[in-house]
Amino acid sequence: MNLTIISSSQRPNSESKRVGAYMLKEITKKIAAAGGAASHIDLLDLGLPFFDDTLETNTAQQSLWNPISEKLAASDGFVFITPEWNGMASPMLKNFLMFVGKELANKPVLLTAVSSGMGGGAYPIAEIRGHTAKNSFACYIPNHVIIRNVNQCLVDETLKPENKSDSVARERIDFSLDTLIAYTKALKTMRSTEQTEWTRFDTGM
Repeated sequence: MNLTIISSSQRPNSESKRVGAYMLKEITKKIAAAGGAASHIDLLDLGLPFFDDTLETNTAQQSLWNPISEKLAASDGFVFITPEWNGMASPMLKNFLMFVGKELANKPVLLTAVSSGMGGGAYPIAEIRGHTAKNSFACYIPNHVIIRNVNQCLVDETLKPENKSDSVARERIDFSLDTLIAYTKALKTMRSTEQTEWTRFDTGM
């Protein structure tokens, strides 16, 4: 099992990146004994250009994208982490998904949103879940994670029950990573037996 966590804030040393590091540590604990591996990509580090639909002929873009594409293709499941800006998901995540072909097809994705406030995070989840799987065929699993008051959560190794935001975040992450692992196992079997011809209906409907 090979899992990839993708954080997508355009800020260096972001809360999304910090949450990604925490989730990487937690999911590695869960899968390492069975020989699984996980990694964390911060989209800020990739230097992808603004998508302009020239990838097929643009050798400079291909040199950036092809190694990323190969890593995605080799992964069995994903976590996407996005901040909420003006009620929307990260433009860097949406730009990344413009480059994606079928590397995510029939693979589970756990969506995670981070918010500095007490009530945010739902809109980015709805936006990504509702509008980005049509062509990629990514399988967003039913449950997701929203970490509110993120600057007070996952700060250190010690669980502080009196910090409700922190305890809820840790419990939700733990449950959702277990769910992602279960979906990863199930969909890997499905991918090994399915006969999808992407050339027939490769853009969904």
